Formats: sequence, C-alpha cells, structure tokens
Amino acid sequence: MKFRSLFPLVVFLALATMALWSVEVSGNESMKAGTCPFRKPVKCFRYKKPQCKNDWQCPEKRKCCPDYCGIKCLDPVPISNPVKTKPGMCPVVNGECLMLNPPNHCETDSQCDRDFKCCKGMCGKACVPPVAGDTGALIPELHSCLAQDLEKMEEDILWELELWLCSILCPQCE
Repeated sequence: MKFRSLFPLVVFLALATMALWSVEVSGNESMKAGTCPFRKPVKCFRYKKPQCKNDWQCPEKRKCCPDYCGIKCLDPVPISNPVKTKPGMCPVVNGECLMLNPPNHCETDSQCDRDFKCCKGMCGKACVPPVAGDTGALIPELHSCLAQDLEKMEEDILWELELWLCSILCPQCE
C-alpha cells in the first residue's frame, strides 16, 4: 500500500480519537442530575477512604457524596422546587479549606434545624446561624453582652465559628 491510501485512514483515526477525548473531558466537568442526600454531621473515630472524587467515578446515576465518616457513591435525591430560604444572610467567609472539593453537609436551608441556614463556609456548605440584615450583625443568640467595639467582636465570633465548624466538618484541614 502506498502512503496516499493510508493517509485518509490515519487522519480519520486521529480525528475520532480527539472526538472521544473531548466528549470524556466535557462529561467530567458537568454533574449528574439531582443532589446528594442530606447527612447530619457526626463525630467519627475514623474516616473511611473516599470511594470517589467526582460524580463520573460513580456507576449509573449515583453521585459522589459525603456520607457518615467518608465520601462514597450514593443515590441522588431530586432537587425540590421551589427552594424555601430562611430569613437572614450567610456570614462572610474569610479564607478557604485546604482540602480539594470539600464535602457539603447541606444543600438548602430546609435541611437545617431551627433557624440555621445552609451557607458556604471554609470547608464546604454547612448549617450555621444566620447574620441579620445587610449590616452583618450577628443574631442576638450569639452574643449576650454589649461591647464598645461590636464590629470587632462580631469579626472574632465569626472567625471562631468558622474555625470551630472547620474542625468539626473537616478535621483533615487542620
């Protein structure tokens, strides 16, 4: 066979391979339908090795989700519409977790007890007390005394709350 007769075959194989790679790459960037089932945070004596890093490592329609004491492939739950949000705002987050793709412990406010909101924190989403209005003032339950420098006190409390949440939700971040 001459090179001229092989050239179209080689070009076809190269283009087909590139097309398959592009489908694989674009598929990994999107997420599977649904959301992870809500799991209340628990204290673990030992964390299990993660079974997955993203949804595409899970079979069928399963998603890569945080579970009790680890991350594994779970059946998704449908995203309920409309999502009811609780009053108040999420606290401002300063800093971020060192863990790649930290697990979320909630997806919506309805998964949180009492008046807590599902907010993005340093290590994924978690149920936290809301801050009031646009000023960022903490709700009264978080502080019971008056301080001359209320703004400084709020910053300190928010920082301690973030550290506390991260130590509970992401012990490997410490």
